[in-house]
Amino acid sequence: MATPTSSKTTNTPTLLNAANSPLLTLPAELRIIIYKLLLGDRLIHVNVWVKHTHLRGYDALVTQLCAGEISLDDCRDSFDSPEYLICQADCAEDMAYDRFRTVSLNEQLPAPEEEVNNSFRAGDPFYVDSCQKRHALCLNDFYAHPDPLSSRLNLKFLQTCSQIYQEAKALPFETNMFGFQTPWAIIGYLSWLTSIQRQSLSALWMYRSNSGRHYARIIRPTGFGPSFSWAHAILGSAFHGELQGLHTVHVSLDVFKSTIERWQRSRRRNHTKDYEEDEQWSLGLKACQKLSLQKATVIVSDNGLDGFGVTEDSLDEFRASRAKMCLTVEEKRQLADELEGYMLGSTTQDGT
Repeated sequence: MATPTSSKTTNTPTLLNAANSPLLTLPAELRIIIYKLLLGDRLIHVNVWVKHTHLRGYDALVTQLCAGEISLDDCRDSFDSPEYLICQADCAEDMAYDRFRTVSLNEQLPAPEEEVNNSFRAGDPFYVDSCQKRHALCLNDFYAHPDPLSSRLNLKFLQTCSQIYQEAKALPFETNMFGFQTPWAIIGYLSWLTSIQRQSLSALWMYRSNSGRHYARIIRPTGFGPSFSWAHAILGSAFHGELQGLHTVHVSLDVFKSTIERWQRSRRRNHTKDYEEDEQWSLGLKACQKLSLQKATVIVSDNGLDGFGVTEDSLDEFRASRAKMCLTVEEKRQLADELEGYMLGSTTQDGT
């Protein structure tokens, strides 16, 4: 008698909710659509700081993780709790990618001539909408607040009742894209998730800036070892068994021509020496081949907030400097093709 009574008591709130709630009387398929509208279809920026007490041991920690000697769960105590921010950009990443890829679109946005030095908008052959500018509102808000931003990701709807929780608990991970700007944020965030939540992740967004000034604003400590590279974050063998639900990876890359020249020199050396950090990062994307990706997209742009060109004396000098330092739109698209090939398995190490 005790067992049936306990079972009835446990199920009563859900049964009452189902009887009284218009939502729970709807067909299950319709409820899922409503849950997705409430909880999904967003880019969520995630930041996770390494605890200051664990900075010295972080490099060794990631080395062990990549070697499969420890699990993501073993790393959790090394990180502060995640901070979230719903993306504030006016242009969705899919739309930005279409602008980048569609040759018929005019990459040059209208701007008065006096703004040209600050916005990289002088001339069609070079301009691609900058990721840094596109997400400037997100980044400024994200790093201006010292307090945790976890409250920005409101999942209280899941606490309505046990039935809603069971039906919708995986949807925030299955239907949103989670964005990262530092490699340790990926490791830290995954370490905070449960194994089921990791397997529910469907889409990741990564931003890599070639600008030292950008990282100076974001990275407070200095002197990190090589395990702070993107390559180590992506290559960690412990990740792959728990990211089997991942089907989309989007990369936004700010890069200068000098970076590409370093990659080319590395290839001419047949990789006999250590790669530059940027080369490691690009080859690290090859780890995505171990996943069953359906979609890999890359946008390559110049860093629109880097201040390049501000000190030029004339528009002609600015254009000459940009031609020397920056990739053309076509060169940016070629690089994006190569990186997408790394992730999907259609590009070899020599770039073919």
